[in-house]
Amino acid sequence: MKFLSLPLSLFSFFTLVFLTYTSLHGLSFPDEGYIVNTAQRILNYQVLYRDFDFVYTPLTAWLTALGFTIFGESILVERLFHLGLALVSILYLIKIGRLFTKNILLSFLPALFFIAWGPSHINFMAPGILVLEISIISLFYYLMGKKENNARSFFITGIGITLMFLTKQNFGAAFLLFCLCDIGISSNKKHIAVPIIKGFVMSMGIFFLYLLATNSLQSFIANMWVYSIERIILKNNLHTPFEFWSPGGMGKLLLYGSPLFLSVLTLWKNKKQSIGFCLGIFVLINYLIGLRPETDYVHLSPLLGLNGLAILPLLLQIKKAWQRYLLSLASLILFIIGIWSALFFGYYRWNAPLITQNSFVSNPHVRIWTDSSTEKLITDLTHKLDAYGEDKKIFINYYAPMFYFFLGRANPTRYDYTGLFMNYQAQAIQDLNNKEVEIVIATSESKSYQTALQEFINKNYRQDKKIQDHYIFVKN
Repeated sequence: MKFLSLPLSLFSFFTLVFLTYTSLHGLSFPDEGYIVNTAQRILNYQVLYRDFDFVYTPLTAWLTALGFTIFGESILVERLFHLGLALVSILYLIKIGRLFTKNILLSFLPALFFIAWGPSHINFMAPGILVLEISIISLFYYLMGKKENNARSFFITGIGITLMFLTKQNFGAAFLLFCLCDIGISSNKKHIAVPIIKGFVMSMGIFFLYLLATNSLQSFIANMWVYSIERIILKNNLHTPFEFWSPGGMGKLLLYGSPLFLSVLTLWKNKKQSIGFCLGIFVLINYLIGLRPETDYVHLSPLLGLNGLAILPLLLQIKKAWQRYLLSLASLILFIIGIWSALFFGYYRWNAPLITQNSFVSNPHVRIWTDSSTEKLITDLTHKLDAYGEDKKIFINYYAPMFYFFLGRANPTRYDYTGLFMNYQAQAIQDLNNKEVEIVIATSESKSYQTALQEFINKNYRQDKKIQDHYIFVKN
């Protein structure tokens, strides 16, 4: 018992210290700002989709709003709330590990990989990380359902699939496809599809009843069509180059392609009816579907957190000692790279490394650590905007809805995301006119945009102050 308590204590201490540190450092004005400001709009009694646009399905915003309702509105609350969800998913990863082996150290392997590459890199309530945390919990109930032939576990799995669709649709589709593939391979397990479908249909039905009750069904369908189908599939606006082919060559190919290589090896080494084969399918399908439409560091790093689910059954199946040592060494290197890159690589790729972000932001809507330049920008902008008058309406003419959140000002338009189509720009211009918005904030880059919205701003507002690369325009 003492032997078991020492690894558990060390693991718990490392997890809490490391993830608490990474959770409370770094700030993403665009993507995190989009989530927290959407949550704030919900708390201001605006109905999602009906009253304002949201490019995602709603669960990230709902959960963030729930955290704000209980604990108050700040980035600190959002980060700690997400940390709690991440810790729950890590607990379930340990439970999955225990289904394979009684070796306590080996059973930690899936959790350690997820810690190194998941919530330590994407440390806020982003759809891409939250959906994997839900997926991990749902995977455990699916495996337990198969082990115990328990309809209740499969019903919970079905609810989990709905929650995944309500977080990031492609991962919900990935888990549904995983279930269908695994059930199809297991010829004597066809009956398990029934409780999964029941859980999925009933929970999804509740969501659609909510849309009907709030008169937001049509707006939801329009949002999903424009931002998911038209923008991504038909117009291919979010297409990014594969990270594998960027500078770094073979090293990046091995790193970013590791879930593919490892899951295929796991499928090869495990029999079709085994749990190991099931995990191989899970990792492979999530990787292939999660790879597009954007294949960059931000979207790839959480997928690398699934590597432990492929490595554990692979390690247990390899018989030759030299192969086990080689795989163990490769696993250790991947884990160390994950920990190192979380601290020393650019936070959220484009920002200063977390280890250098040691300036505390005292703004009551923030209260975490960031880099000195960002801290000064937040402080200076807050003081400058307050000097104009706290009742003055503002509009942010680039993708940084975090400003609305920490400034405590409402967005006068429907759109926190500013990559707008022409008809949306026309509506935003109408809102700026009708609501007599007096202040616009832009950057050097957004000032150069040749759009109808920017032309309207150029004609009707004059540049008044500059703070770092940010410009404050006031109405003529």
